[in-house]
Amino acid sequence: MMRCRIDRDVPRLALVALLWGAGACDALLTDPAPPPATVDVSFQIVPTAIGGSVQAFEKVRWAAVRFARPDGSFRDTVFVAIPVDGRIRIPVALELQERVDALGIVASLGLGPSPLFGGAGVVRIDPGQPTSAVIDVEPVPAAIVAESPLVFIPNVGESVDIASAALFATGDTVTGLEGTWLSEDPTTVEVTPTGTATAIQLGQTRLEVRAAMLADTVVVATSPVDTILLSPADTTLIVGETVQLTAVLQDASINALVGRIINWVSLDPAVASVDAMGLVRTTGLGATTIVVSSGTAVTSLSLTVVATPNDE
Repeated sequence: MMRCRIDRDVPRLALVALLWGAGACDALLTDPAPPPATVDVSFQIVPTAIGGSVQAFEKVRWAAVRFARPDGSFRDTVFVAIPVDGRIRIPVALELQERVDALGIVASLGLGPSPLFGGAGVVRIDPGQPTSAVIDVEPVPAAIVAESPLVFIPNVGESVDIASAALFATGDTVTGLEGTWLSEDPTTVEVTPTGTATAIQLGQTRLEVRAAMLADTVVVATSPVDTILLSPADTTLIVGETVQLTAVLQDASINALVGRIINWVSLDPAVASVDAMGLVRTTGLGATTIVVSSGTAVTSLSLTVVATPNDE
C-alpha cells in the first residue's frame, strides 16, 4: 500500500504538485466547488392588470424577494428595482450545491414603505447553471374608496348604483380590483355585491365596501319629500301663452332632494294643460289649479287665464 508522505519543509505549491502527480494520493484532493447557481428573476404585471396598474408599476423602486427551499430554509433579500420595458429584472446568485426542483420565489414590489404588487412562483435550480424565472405580480391596494360618504335614494323601492375604487399608495387606481358591498341593515337598504343599493323602507343605514383587507363605508338614506316649493307661486296668463313651472323638493331638514319623481296635473285642462316637465299651456279663459306631488308631499298653484293683459 502506498502512503503519502508530506514533508513540512516542502512549499505549498510543490506539495500540491507532488500530490497531483501521485495517483495513490488522489483521495486527498477535493473537487473545486461548483460556481453558485444564478437565477434571472423577471417580474411582470399579470396581463389583465392595465391602466393605473401600469402607471404604478413604473414607480416601483424596490423588490423584497424570498427564496424558499422545500426543506423550509429560505433567504430574504431586498433589491433596488427599476422597471424597464414593462418588466423588472433581477439577477440573483444562490449558493446551492445540489439540484433543487422547487425553489419557491415570493416577491413584494413597492415604493417607499408601501407594497404596490405581489406575486409568487417556482423555479428549478441546477448548481453552476444559469436559469430564469418569470413571476406574475398582481396589484396590492392601499385603500378602497367609495364615491361619496352619503347617498340618498329618492323613494322606497328605487335603486342607485354606488361606485368605488381601489387605490395604490401612489394614488393610482388599481385596475381590475372591484370592491364587494354589504349592508348593515338589509331590511332598510339592500345592496348587491357590485354596489346597487335598493331602499326597502324609509330610514338610513350604512353600507360597507371591501377589497382584500381594506374597507370604506357609505351612509345611505331614504328621505321622503316633505315640502314642494313652486315658482312662480301665482300666475295670470293670456290665452295661448305658456309658462315653465319649477318645483324644488325638500326633506324635513330643508335639504334639497334630487332625482325624485314629480307629478303635474291640471284640474281644468280646458283652461290650461301641464306636461310632465311642468310646462303650462293656456287653452281657454277661466281659472284652474295646477297640482304638484312627489311621494306623499302635495302642493298647488292657482292659475288665471284672461283674454288680454287689460283683463287682469
